Amino acid sequence: MYFITGTSRGLGKALAAELLYDDGNRVFGIGRSCTLAHNRYQHYHLDLSAIENVREFQFRLPRGTSRAVLVNNAGVIAPVAPVGRIDNQTLVAGFTVNLISPAILMNNFIRQTRNNRAQRLIINIGSGAGRHSMDSWAVYCTAKAGLDMFSEVLHSEQPIHHPKHPVQIFSIAPGVVDTGMQAQIRAVPQKDFPNKNRFVKMKADGVLSPADKTARSILKILARPEDFTHVCLDVRDLR
Repeated sequence: MYFITGTSRGLGKALAAELLYDDGNRVFGIGRSCTLAHNRYQHYHLDLSAIENVREFQFRLPRGTSRAVLVNNAGVIAPVAPVGRIDNQTLVAGFTVNLISPAILMNNFIRQTRNNRAQRLIINIGSGAGRHSMDSWAVYCTAKAGLDMFSEVLHSEQPIHHPKHPVQIFSIAPGVVDTGMQAQIRAVPQKDFPNKNRFVKMKADGVLSPADKTARSILKILARPEDFTHVCLDVRDLR
């Protein structure tokens, strides 16, 4: 069973589609809208900016489930603006979708599945922006750095609190992927994001990775998670 946030488009939709090629997989999408139709796909309508609803989300594993995977993929790039010109409501929403809701979902996933003998794995879609600062991306960079650290701490807890039934966790930076988020970046006014032309050039030069190609690289970790010893990875480590 696979629970994936943000499956309506981009990388999340590509991840779900790749998993559904295998007849043995059942995928549950989590997000505001559903754009996938498949007999082994079920969608949970959930606004990840609404914490009161996220914290009530339940992970239910049928008896006999052999593997349960949570993929925290959904993210927002907004606000893109220098500190001091950021709208506070957008700031809160950015931290909520990119960090707080994923943390709540991980907390619920671990607590609600602790008595199930299924192999449990969490994949967080991080970002190179969480490891290298970018002007005008204070919220996004900070939230993704927090997601990396949350993953590291969760990993360190497993031998202590779950020695017999540990949860495996990875935070993966996917690189520059040709998604709607990249389009949003290119649409930001130059005055709010002086580095905008760098992203315009990457699109023009054709260096953005297709979402399905990136999804296939990320899913390699599910085939042999024991081959990867580091929590925080770059998609290039998986190719």
